[in-house]
Amino acid sequence: MCGIVGYIGTQLAVARLLHGLRELEYRGYDSAGLAVLAPEGLRCFKAVGKLNNLATKLGDYESSGPVTAIGHIRWATHGKPTEANAHPHGLTHSQVVHNGIIENYVALREAVETPFLSQTDSEVIVHLFERHLAAQAESTPNQRAETSSATDDPAIDPALAAFRATLDALHGAYAILLISETAPGRIFFARKGSPLQLGFAEDGCHFASSDAPLVGVCSQMLYLEDGHWGVATAEGLTLFGADGSPAVLQPKPLPASSLAARKEGRKEPAAPTCSSAWRECQRGWRLPAIFATASRCWTRTACSW
Repeated sequence: MCGIVGYIGTQLAVARLLHGLRELEYRGYDSAGLAVLAPEGLRCFKAVGKLNNLATKLGDYESSGPVTAIGHIRWATHGKPTEANAHPHGLTHSQVVHNGIIENYVALREAVETPFLSQTDSEVIVHLFERHLAAQAESTPNQRAETSSATDDPAIDPALAAFRATLDALHGAYAILLISETAPGRIFFARKGSPLQLGFAEDGCHFASSDAPLVGVCSQMLYLEDGHWGVATAEGLTLFGADGSPAVLQPKPLPASSLAARKEGRKEPAAPTCSSAWRECQRGWRLPAIFATASRCWTRTACSW
């Protein structure tokens, strides 16, 4: 299983991300990586194997000053466990981490002209974002306003509108964190069918795909619901529902320890979607839960089950 962490603030981001990823090691993984957007620019580090290999790649590198950073551990699905297939995935000025599956990634890859470096479904997200952002830059404020909703007005925030346009193109399940040199100090996020949460502490904003990385860091969490998306800074967030209307979440307390968080995370694993059930069956891991997935499949497509 894959895992996600993120941080916005002024403290040492690399140490925070590595700590968070180590708290997710119990989920299993075959590669890891992180991207750090600091005043000196955007840097990405990846390694195959254990987090110690990533730490070796990092050497004595650490962020300084205001920083926006994302990290990921990957269990290979699309593509072999290689550095090219490890997250984060980037293009010219942005980096993305993603849990889940983009079911229409083949068609999306064929629709963009920029070259791909990996075999993953996830890389298409950052290509779409940069393409939509470039289109925003080329249009006039009036043109952008005519093609957007009032809640994500690109005349005010083109990056947020580009992110929403990217999400609109995706079919499947995802937890996404995206950072860009065009929007320093901000993390764009989205959740559909894959867990994602965030919390605020004195040192900034923290993201994770489960409780364990944030125990002892934040006292309360905001658990994103399906369809939630938006943008966060070190001080707050702008949150929308699936229809683009503003959304509000009430914070909830974290478990008392990371061990408790790990156990709670294992109590009731989510039933697989039809597509994931099919993949598990191909691997010979036929799970009883798959027989009940068709009636509640969020894809709303023809289902072989």
